[in-house]
Amino acid sequence: MRNIQEITKIEILSAFSMRFDNCISHKTKNEFWIKDSNLHDITIEFDFETADSCLIRYYHRNGSLWKLIPYKFGIKNGTERVYNNNLKLVLEIIYCNGIKWGVSKYYYEDGKIRAEITFVDNKLHGEIRHYDKDKNVICLAVYENNKKLFEKKC
Repeated sequence: MRNIQEITKIEILSAFSMRFDNCISHKTKNEFWIKDSNLHDITIEFDFETADSCLIRYYHRNGSLWKLIPYKFGIKNGTERVYNNNLKLVLEIIYCNGIKWGVSKYYYEDGKIRAEITFVDNKLHGEIRHYDKDKNVICLAVYENNKKLFEKKC
C-alpha cells in the first residue's frame, strides 16, 4: 500500500493521461485542483488509502458541476455523469474497466428520460429506446454487436 507522500503530481497526471497548461494546487489532503486548456476547473479526488481510485470532477466555466468520472487504476470504472449549466443530469454512462457496458441514459432538461442505449463491450447491443417528454417510446431499435437488427418509429 502506498501513502500520500509516495504519490507525486507527475504520477497523478501521467496515470490519467491528461495534459494541463496550469499548475496543480492542493484543495485538501486528497484533492488537487487543475485548470485545463479550455479554462474548465477540474478537481481530482484520490483514495489515498488504496492509491488505486479517484473521482474527477469537471466544472463549467460558470463554476457549476459539468462531469463526474470515476477511475480505478487510471481507467474509467463506474458511472460517468454529465450535467448541464443548471446542474440537471443530462447523461449517465456506465463503464467497466474503461469499456461502456450496460444501459446509458440521456435525460431531458426536466429530468425525464430521453433515451436508453444498451452497450456490451463498447458496442451497441440490445435495445435502444427514445422517448418523448411524456415518456412515450418514439423509436425502438435493436442492435447486436453494433449492427442494427430492427428499428421501429412509433
